[in-house]
Amino acid sequence: MVGNFRTGHGRSDVMQVNPFNGVAAVGHSRGRLSTWKPTTAAPLVKMLCHQGPVTALAFHSNGHLMATAGMERKIKLWDLRKFEVLQTLPGHAKTLDFSQKGLLAGATGSYVQIWGDLSGFQSYSRYMGHSIAKGYQTGQVVFQPYEDVLGIGHSKGWSSVLIPGSGEPNFDTHLNSGERRKYVLSLINSLQRQSC
Repeated sequence: MVGNFRTGHGRSDVMQVNPFNGVAAVGHSRGRLSTWKPTTAAPLVKMLCHQGPVTALAFHSNGHLMATAGMERKIKLWDLRKFEVLQTLPGHAKTLDFSQKGLLAGATGSYVQIWGDLSGFQSYSRYMGHSIAKGYQTGQVVFQPYEDVLGIGHSKGWSSVLIPGSGEPNFDTHLNSGERRKYVLSLINSLQRQSC
């Protein structure tokens, strides 16, 4: 165990780590959110996000965008550089996740909804919706990296749904130009040896 701290903000049911900087965010039953580093005994930031309990939260991979869901049936998108709300979406979610391309999935009950920034100006709107069989209760949604697939964990197991445009098209696009050049040259050399 790295650290154990009392928050003083009530029960905590939600926690996520920002992949950009490693800071952990904890959602509390009184609508507050606090951010923590394992090396500090006090929260870095305390925010009032919702009027009721925080039910879900997720970070975009760029580290500057966070989504929170509250019991009052609102999903809020936050700019973490200014700690201000960019947009409030109607809806309730028990789980949230961002895709590599910035789509946001949220689920509650047996319904999954996906929102997308279709305009490119951080203005999210409904992109897709998916109903699971009646009686199934969603527990978690997770986008698969480098694929257009959303994994849905529910009370009867798991399902996967195709979500066009959610994943990066190629895993090797993150190589810098020097690494890419070495990789291509090694492929060419191996082809030349095979043809001899």
